[in-house]
Amino acid sequence: MSIERFLLVNLVMDAALAGVVARSCGTFSHARTLAAALMGTAYSAIAAIHPDPWASPAVQLALLPGTAAIIVGRRDARLISTAALLLASAAAVSSGVALAVPQAGRTFPPLCRALFGLLLFCALSRVRHPMRAGWQVNILLYSQGRTARFQALIDTGNRLREPLSGQPVLIAEARLLTGFIPVSGLRQVPFGALGGGGSLTCFRPAAAWAERNGRRRPLPDIWIGIVPGRLPGPASALAPCEFAHLSI
Repeated sequence: MSIERFLLVNLVMDAALAGVVARSCGTFSHARTLAAALMGTAYSAIAAIHPDPWASPAVQLALLPGTAAIIVGRRDARLISTAALLLASAAAVSSGVALAVPQAGRTFPPLCRALFGLLLFCALSRVRHPMRAGWQVNILLYSQGRTARFQALIDTGNRLREPLSGQPVLIAEARLLTGFIPVSGLRQVPFGALGGGGSLTCFRPAAAWAERNGRRRPLPDIWIGIVPGRLPGPASALAPCEFAHLSI
């Protein structure tokens, strides 16, 4: 196999593995997936040229946390650990199948490796980050001596940000915020959607917390986008995608 084909095959396989792991962790990003694939391909090339010591299991295991951190893109030890285990199990599947194909009469050990990796991957991919368990979070807002409390759906498609500060926007129906909306400090935040676009009136609360199972955690600075009518679907409020990676 030529060096060009070797690198291309490894890049495609590494990108596929990184993409599957990222999807399972709910942290998919094209840029991070490509970065992880390039890192894996570079390692494969170095290990092929200098198998001792680069091809050793110890080196491979040492590289897992760094690759997982790139895939996740978050400083979350639990999520990085899960991604590393997913990556290892997915690699076991791919390597097991790759070894089994050219060994038509001796496929049992490699296929056992592939099967074990597949079972481990399926088990781990069902593990959800603590706050993602039900994709629901209770929101508590405070501003000007008043509070508002409501439940929001964590929406990974909500990537709306207030353009001046770059901070995420939590979208809520106006009825949830009755008597809470300030009269000053409002901003118009443009948005785009399949059915068209427009703008949301937004404000920033003095403080915000997320509550779950009787525990409370302060939220980073966010803006609240006010929807005059009803949101499509069963949810009355949509939390930004960043909330999927918070733990309480």
